Amino acid sequence: MTIKRFRDLTLFDVEATTFLLACDSIGGIGAKEADVIKVSEEVVGYFLCRVPLMELLSQGVSPGVAVLTLANEKTPTAEGVYRGVAMALEEIGIDPSMILNGSTEENIPTIQTGIGITLIGATGKDFAFSSSPSGSQIYALGIPKVGDAVLEDKGEIVPLALITELKQNKDIFELLPVGSKGCIYEANELARTSGLRFKEADTLPSWAHDSAGPACVVLATVDHPDVLKGVEVPTTLLGTLVDA
Repeated sequence: MTIKRFRDLTLFDVEATTFLLACDSIGGIGAKEADVIKVSEEVVGYFLCRVPLMELLSQGVSPGVAVLTLANEKTPTAEGVYRGVAMALEEIGIDPSMILNGSTEENIPTIQTGIGITLIGATGKDFAFSSSPSGSQIYALGIPKVGDAVLEDKGEIVPLALITELKQNKDIFELLPVGSKGCIYEANELARTSGLRFKEADTLPSWAHDSAGPACVVLATVDHPDVLKGVEVPTTLLGTLVDA
């Protein structure tokens, strides 16, 4: 069995099937005594699931397994987180009861939330990662947000359903969710994996290097901005892909 990595994804082949793994973690955010940001367990679960879910969806793959690893007790923390993850999966038409499992900490009392999640999707062995041609323009869809700003969002965060919609648009070369390293870092990663170089736009937004938290932003590569007309979140030109 050969194991490979592509950006934040891990993949391996078993006979005629290619499996893709995506994961994320969260800590200090929740309803426990020592949590820095106070939110419900359901909110924690929903946004925890967003990042790896969007990483799979951006490659056209849906999760067939979701595993939660909680450093907290089943009741009430794990049960609430489970409901939040289920909400994210149901949002894209997946029945969580068929794919969601996990483990909890029942021996030691905890005062701060700590959770990891792994999603596994399966596709054919002829699967190939998306890539972008030279001359493509890179747009940021959405505005980076972290912490309380995520909870106060007024339509500037990319919804999960938008990823599945955009993935069906053949005029979009590639989609790449943005996490804590920011848009410019991910734009350079996108260029690198396409064998190209990222040329920044003359003017960049003030948030271009900011963390996008739970994948609040997705990068899209297109050959013309009209391709993104009608997208319901803000779209911002970051630059162009050019020959290395």
